[in-house]
Amino acid sequence: MYIYVFSQPFAIFSLMILTDAPGWFISLFIINKAVEKVKNQEIKQKHWLWLAAAAAIGMLIKESVVFSFIFILWYQLFSAVSHKQRIIGLIFSSGVFIITFVISQWITYELFNDSILGRLFSQQERVGFVYYTKSNAAQIFRIIDFYWLLVLIGIASVQMAIKQFSIKNELFAFSCAFVSSIILIPMYPFIVDRILFMVAPTLVIFAVLSTRFLKKLLLPVVLLGGIINIGAAWLIYRYNSQGLLVWGLFIYGFILLGALIYENKASIKIKHLFD
Repeated sequence: MYIYVFSQPFAIFSLMILTDAPGWFISLFIINKAVEKVKNQEIKQKHWLWLAAAAAIGMLIKESVVFSFIFILWYQLFSAVSHKQRIIGLIFSSGVFIITFVISQWITYELFNDSILGRLFSQQERVGFVYYTKSNAAQIFRIIDFYWLLVLIGIASVQMAIKQFSIKNELFAFSCAFVSSIILIPMYPFIVDRILFMVAPTLVIFAVLSTRFLKKLLLPVVLLGGIINIGAAWLIYRYNSQGLLVWGLFIYGFILLGALIYENKASIKIKHLFD
């Protein structure tokens, strides 16, 4: 939770009168319900359909809710026990999502002369197709800023996490949803951290896995990272300061390195006591 709220897109834009935060909440709620049902072995085909419909309706709040549907598709694919279930599940879930989305967009168009597709097409006509370039690719880093270093540490713990927590399907689904979303996001002609933040749940999961190496120091380094994240964002927006991201990476990297050395030395000493 701390990693999520101390990421600068959430810390900044959740305080504004925007629909982003409600959209992120709905997406997290749908993802949580899917994982909860699967882990408790209560999931049935009707649940996948309800979740798909909820994602389509949630897009009326914010388009970023689509991430939850992408996650559901991958999660359903990895959770199914047979190829038949996978095919049937994906077809029905996609069908329900598309039908619900089309109906909801038709209603909004009839009532308000506006829709997601209408805005998407008008923006595409105005600015053209925009993909990742040197100037906007840095926005991927701005999703969680310096917490990316925690993600890298967490990736080194994936194999252990799969064995210890039995979350193989969840990690695969989150990873595939992240990659799919990053590839598809340029369909919306604005590559900015506020929109890219919809993939943050994946990054948060991997960042938390860094607890294997950081242990009790994870919470302190998360709080320090949050201070650096928000402090750097404030200086950039307030004073247009240059080079802060590089300095922030250096400072936070130094803190993490110190935490890793400290915890590893402590673990080695404890191990020697029992040898």
